[in-house]
Amino acid sequence: MAHRQQQLSLALAAKAVALAREFDRQASDRWLLYQALSLWIQAAAVVSPPSPDALREALAELAALEDPGWPAQRLTRGLEAMCWARVALGGPDQPAEQLTLTRRLVEGFEAEGAHGAPAMMMLIDAELFCGRTQTAARLGERLLEQLAATRDEFSRMLVRINLDLALLALDDTVRARPVLQAVWPAARQFDLCALCSDHPPLLACLEGRPNARRGLRATRMRRTPRAASSVSQRGGCPRAVPHVGSRRVGRRDVRAFAG
Repeated sequence: MAHRQQQLSLALAAKAVALAREFDRQASDRWLLYQALSLWIQAAAVVSPPSPDALREALAELAALEDPGWPAQRLTRGLEAMCWARVALGGPDQPAEQLTLTRRLVEGFEAEGAHGAPAMMMLIDAELFCGRTQTAARLGERLLEQLAATRDEFSRMLVRINLDLALLALDDTVRARPVLQAVWPAARQFDLCALCSDHPPLLACLEGRPNARRGLRATRMRRTPRAASSVSQRGGCPRAVPHVGSRRVGRRDVRAFAG
């Protein structure tokens, strides 16, 4: 069942699309309808469960409306919508397609000179989900440097979650430990410990500390396809799969490592 705020956002976006269609009949530029449809797609993508058919129809209309000659600040609105819709639709090709779309989105924000931290967080997640852990770690460290001078604790928390997971996947416990020590208090403050609750036992396993797993449960190694609504609405989407070396970590691995 969708959260009331999500339902309200979707209803308002639907009204915006209806109004844009009326203006579109007389407008020479179809940007207004394109923008409204982009907002509707983003709202529909976070409603649980979204309507796959409605999302696909909206995406097809969005593609038909798009003018490749538009400036970057217009095209990025559509790319944002495509990114969220791709996550919601899932499928075997979703990770690779998500990575391509998110790279284009980041390039669009850079072209328009806009603040692209949320898009960069999505790119880090997409790189990590495709197993490109070195790239994810490098991007995460770079983004943390950019956010260091801001007061955006929420974004720093999300970046650190994926950075820590990338470092754990690389077996780099020396760098992963301080990142985890920094992110855990923030996750508790925002009541989002579920997003990184598997990190402490994974770190303990990799460090060879089997007794440290007491009180920590590592029973859920995969994150949900979409992050919690509070995270989705802020632009973060951490949901990667842990790896050890070159392969994914499973529950049997955790039990074997922990003894």
